[in-house]
Amino acid sequence: MARTSKTDWLNAGLQVLTAQGEGGLTVDGLVTFMGLTKGSFYHHFPSLGAYRTALLAHLDHVGFADVVDTIDPALPPAAQLQVLTDLISRRNPAEDRAVRLWAERDPGARALVQRVDERRLAYLAGLFTAIVGDPAQGRQLARLGYAVYLGAAQMHPPIQGEEYRQMGELLHGQLLGGAPPHPSPEPEGGQT
Repeated sequence: MARTSKTDWLNAGLQVLTAQGEGGLTVDGLVTFMGLTKGSFYHHFPSLGAYRTALLAHLDHVGFADVVDTIDPALPPAAQLQVLTDLISRRNPAEDRAVRLWAERDPGARALVQRVDERRLAYLAGLFTAIVGDPAQGRQLARLGYAVYLGAAQMHPPIQGEEYRQMGELLHGQLLGGAPPHPSPEPEGGQT
């Protein structure tokens, strides 16, 4: 039987948070979900408080860096935006929604959401600014695009998967009016 790692417990925490809300993040709730003993939990975490702190740090990574780090920064900004939309379309919007609900009651989760939102918006603003050439408009487009992402997760049923990808491409096309990446010159040979 494979050993259960600290990361396994943290990934389970996101699943429990998504399915049961913050109330499921108890030692009993986690060990029941994992089908393991409290000893296994305490092998990795000295307390539930330490677990929740580690879970917030884990969510900080999986909420931003795990997506952005997979995008080739050498791609033109419009292509990076397209890759980002595709990657986001594969994620479960209920996870982000669950963390935001937790943030309404927990200062640590609230600080996490604020940090992740700031980094996501800065990244998007950089992409949009590079495309349109105007920092103020780039920030507005970033906020608009991010508002659509957050709203899509709130819909019932949530907009996700292929529907999200198609809507993202439509939105980007409308917002950017088919503008070529700026200030990068068009590649030779007419590649897109």
